[in-house]
Amino acid sequence: MSALRPVHLVLAERGLVATEQQAVAYVMEGLVLVNGLPVQNPRRLVGPADSVALDQYLCTTVA
Repeated sequence: MSALRPVHLVLAERGLVATEQQAVAYVMEGLVLVNGLPVQNPRRLVGPADSVALDQYLCTTVA
């Protein structure tokens, strides 16, 4: 079995966003970084070793 999960679910599971819907919106707006690179597909698969983060600068300017 694969440990890969969609990035929007990982964001919600790690507590970086309040809801999965918010995670999808952030990904589609390009506010999510996987291994330091922006992603725009909420179905992008990530593994346990991947770094998943919100671009804090962009999140504060958008909000």
